Parts: sequence; structure tokens; C-alpha cells
Amino acid sequence: SSCTCLPSSDSDRLAREISIRLSRRMASSSVMPRRQGRRQRLLALCAGSRSAAEPERRLPVAAAARAASIPVMEKSLRSPSSDKTSDTDSTVASQTELNPDTPRQQQCAPLAAGTVSSCACVSVCDVASALRDLVCGSSRKQRQVDRRSSIERPSRHVPRPLTRQLQKGEADLSAKVERKVQRRAKTKTTIGSGAISNAQRLQAQELMMLLEPGQKLGSFSDFAKEYGDEAFCLRLLRKYDGNVPKCADKLRDVLLWREENREVLMTRSFAQAGDYRVVGSDTRHRPVLYQCMKNQYLPLGQCLDHQIVAMLRAIDNMPPGVEAVTHVWDLHGMQLRLNLNPVPLVAMVRSAEGYFAERMHALVIIDMPRWAGFLKDAVWPLVPEKTKAKVKFMTREEAERYFGGECNRQVADHIIASMNQNRDGRLSLEDRKRSWMRVDVNGDLVPAFS
Repeated sequence: SSCTCLPSSDSDRLAREISIRLSRRMASSSVMPRRQGRRQRLLALCAGSRSAAEPERRLPVAAAARAASIPVMEKSLRSPSSDKTSDTDSTVASQTELNPDTPRQQQCAPLAAGTVSSCACVSVCDVASALRDLVCGSSRKQRQVDRRSSIERPSRHVPRPLTRQLQKGEADLSAKVERKVQRRAKTKTTIGSGAISNAQRLQAQELMMLLEPGQKLGSFSDFAKEYGDEAFCLRLLRKYDGNVPKCADKLRDVLLWREENREVLMTRSFAQAGDYRVVGSDTRHRPVLYQCMKNQYLPLGQCLDHQIVAMLRAIDNMPPGVEAVTHVWDLHGMQLRLNLNPVPLVAMVRSAEGYFAERMHALVIIDMPRWAGFLKDAVWPLVPEKTKAKVKFMTREEAERYFGGECNRQVADHIIASMNQNRDGRLSLEDRKRSWMRVDVNGDLVPAFS
């Protein structure tokens, strides 16, 4: 058989690994007699390679070159498990001449090192088989054991009727999960399209049940719980994609906010902070609220009550079937000293995402000054993605074209006239105040702040 020569130092290290592997496999599995004899020979050969080999001796390079060959004879090995002689009793070591004409791969001792090491003759087939078993055998055997155990475990430990019952339960659970996913998809589609499904009404009733005495939100006052009707719960569900637990948390925040702002909600009395007012409606009868920051004469922190009352008036003007408004913030002439604190903007975002959920169709911001970027940077991370999609930054010219397409001619002319007036340097604040008009519930133009 073909042989290869391994240095004794590497042979000892490889012998230990192969011998351990072969001994384990031979002890745990029954193999064919011929293969078993070959492994036994390899095991005995690896164990006795050190004693059977010649001792190392240093020779000069010239003396090593003159050496004709280094034969290593292997004694006959008898299988320890049987008294009979195996099919191959001995192997003959190959002789390789050390001369310049001999290929480099066939030389048994490195000439450059000047050392002739003893060599152990090992069968290439045996080494390949042992290494394959050493590297791949454990993982392959483990996979077989895992696969066998996974197949046998139900039949071994679980009775067959119970196994069928478990399989049936898993199938029922999978069908139930699939129906739930389909119901959620249908609910989301229904919410997005504006229609109200039975599942959505049930979710709204579930939120309203939280307001009953003894429930999670039953301790709030009647004034606060009055706002949690079906229409508001449906808007919350539409706002947060039918997530009932999140809507319940938002409902609690809304009730707290309503308690905190009870006076302004009931009396609608406020300190006028600017010109925020309803100036008309768009082609779909959504009210349009307009303000110009040039007309702001109170700090931003004192403008919240004015914002709330303007929003309530816009809701009063909504016809049946309309739930949202368009906000127009004209930032021309914005005063830095009145808008240094971004905290009131956070409060406005809180009210828009809670008490006035799904009440904003669009927010049009016109001519935002460069220095106001810090306000946007402070508030923008708190704004949900759905709300960010409704914010539109425009120049004056872009806004004129936008309202020309969104509103009828009369309302568009009113908004454009207000923007021109606020940019006319010849007009004072008092002059502009006398021209501020708003649209009331009946659709008539009345003085904005009388």
C-alpha cells in the first residue's frame, strides 16, 4: 500500500488525537472485521511509533547526503480482540534515496536543517479515514442522533392519541393566528379608508368600558370622561392603528389634559396672543386656520389658550363627516425674543397627538426663518412619522399656488390678502387688527376678536 512519512514529533501529536478518536469509535460501534483490523493496526502503530523508530542523531549535511536510505520496519501486529492473525500482518517501509535527482516531496529528512528524524510509516488510507472521522464524524453522528431522537421522542414518551391531539391543537392554533392576522389587516385597511368596521366598534367599546366606575379610568371626573365618547375613541384607534393598549394610555393622558385645561375648555376665555383664527374652508369643507407670527405680541408660553380656543372654533364649523382642519403658520416677521423657549411647542404637540388626535389634515409653514431651525430641531424628534408627513414647508409663492388649488377662489383670495397685508411695512399692528375677520358657525365673516 502507499505510504507517507511523518516526523516523529508531529506523529506523536497526531497519534494521540487519532488514537483517542479510534478507541472511542471502536468501543461504541461494531464495524467490519477487516476495517476493525486496519484501525487496530493503526492504533497500535501510532502508540508504538516512538519506540519502534530509530533515535534521533545529528549528522552533517554532507553525511546526510551520503546516506542511502532510512528504512523503518514495522513488526507484525496482532489484533488485541482476536488471537487470529489479521489479513495483513506487516507492512514494508519504503526506501527513498537522498540525492539531488529525487523529488522534494519524497525526501524523508530535511537537508537544510541537518537533522535526520526517525519516521513512522502510516497508511495514507488509514490516516485519511481517521482524520475524516475525527473532523466530520462527531458532527455527523450528532446530527443523526438528534434526528433520531426528534423522530422517536413523540412515539416514545407521548401516547399516539395524545400526539394526534397535540397536532390538532397546533393546527387549530395556527388557524387562529392566521385568522387574527387577517382580521388585523382588514381592520387596518378599514381604518385607513375611513369606514368603520364591527371590529373597530368593538375596540372603541373596549376603550369606553375603561371609563366605567371601578375600571382603570373610572376615577376621573364626569367632565373629563365626557370627552371619551365613541367618536373620540375611533379617532384614537385610527391614529394608533388599532393598538388598544396604546390607545388606553393615550386616553388616560387626554383625561388628565382635559382636567388641567378645564377652565379654558368650558369658558373659552383666553388672552389674545396673535391673529390665529378660522379664515374659511377648503374644497372638502375642512376649516382653515391662519396666523402670522408678525402679529404675535405674547410669549409662546402664553399662546396655548389662544391655540385651544381657535381649534375649538374650527371644530364647531365642521359639517357632519368632517373631522380635520388645515393649519397655516405664516412665520414671516417671527420675533426671536418671544420664541426662545421650545417647551410650549412640546405642549402643543402633546395636545395635537392626544386631545386633538386625527384633527389635523395638514400644517402649512410659510417662510420659516433660518434662525428658527433650533425650534424645529427641538420638537421634530417628538413628532410621529404620520404627523411629519402632514407638515409642508413652503415659500410665499408656493403657498399661493397651494391654496389656489385646495380652496375656492374666495377663501384663497382671503388667505393671500392676509399674507400681503402682513408683509406691507406701511401698516401698523393696529391697522392690521382692524381687518382681522373669522368665519363663524353660520359661515359668515365676523370680527375675529370682539
